[in-house]
Amino acid sequence: MAVSTFLLLHGWQNRRPEGHWQHWLARELGPDGARHEVIYPQLPEPDHPELDMWVGELATRLDGLRSAVVVCHSLGCLVWLHAVARGVVPAGSVERVLLVAPPSASFVAAHPEIAAFAPPAPQRAQGVPVRIVASDDDPCCPEGALAAYGRPLGVDTDVVEGAGHLSLGDGYGVWPAALAWCLEPETARFGRAAGAGSPGDSGSFTDSGSLGDSGSFTDSGSITDSGSLTDSGSITDSGSITDSGSFGDSGSFGERV
Repeated sequence: MAVSTFLLLHGWQNRRPEGHWQHWLARELGPDGARHEVIYPQLPEPDHPELDMWVGELATRLDGLRSAVVVCHSLGCLVWLHAVARGVVPAGSVERVLLVAPPSASFVAAHPEIAAFAPPAPQRAQGVPVRIVASDDDPCCPEGALAAYGRPLGVDTDVVEGAGHLSLGDGYGVWPAALAWCLEPETARFGRAAGAGSPGDSGSFTDSGSLGDSGSFTDSGSITDSGSLTDSGSITDSGSITDSGSFGDSGSFGERV
């Protein structure tokens, strides 16, 4: 099996808690599962992030990569959009991108800590397919991701019913659909598809069902870990997860956006 590279970007106040779907995804793709190369960095100062630092971190991680798959959640989605707007995504470095629950401009503007992350004018990296997955009741995007991002960017958007911010607190720990998109995007089923982009943008996600479909998250008991993060060492297993730090971040497990 060919080894692919996956880059995961978290959001505001996120310290990569063990129960979060991105943490689970990193393990499934890396040392515990498919054994691809996974880059899952702890972005600096997650409580008081600086846009330039986060965009710079993304640019640094992409440097030298070829055909990486990028998976962003929440504020990490805006980091991707700013990187594209600034032209710091190297040509050929990214194969495709998944933007999960991007927060809207109104939400960002209402929080001074992240106001600088206000989304730039819609722009896509040439030749890089983008997929958006969001909920119909995300408090961080009251306008709806289809209106705020899907249509302006011209990309297909999957709207999952009643999934909030698609975060740990909303029950998203184990998320098979996200793993399916990473490995075989044409098989992923997130929710009802709202076509907003050109045909063939990133594969056909034409599932018309809801969150309970077979490709969606159904596990309700795997994210109840409320104690300390027990993985205290780094998991740089032969390059499988190449984050410069460990998952044993001693900060709080809180996640905002």
